[in-house]
Amino acid sequence: YQNDKLGNKAEAAPRYLTFGTDPACAKEDPNTTAMALYRAGTLFQGAKQKARALEAFTAASKVQGVTDDVARSQVEDAKKRVR
Repeated sequence: YQNDKLGNKAEAAPRYLTFGTDPACAKEDPNTTAMALYRAGTLFQGAKQKARALEAFTAASKVQGVTDDVARSQVEDAKKRVR
């Protein structure tokens, strides 16, 4: 998160992806997991890394137990981007 806020998006994206694909994180807080994966996808997409963006969006679209409205909308958008 700090890398992202400081403008170091190239370092932030893989960290978001690593966090979001950790099963323990997903189980503990699915809302944050979904948002982290979605952010990773948008950062990878902005960096023209299509395969990594697809990986992140696919993972975001599969997060279970999302209850936050923002996170839900991001999961739905990730599902559309994967199609």
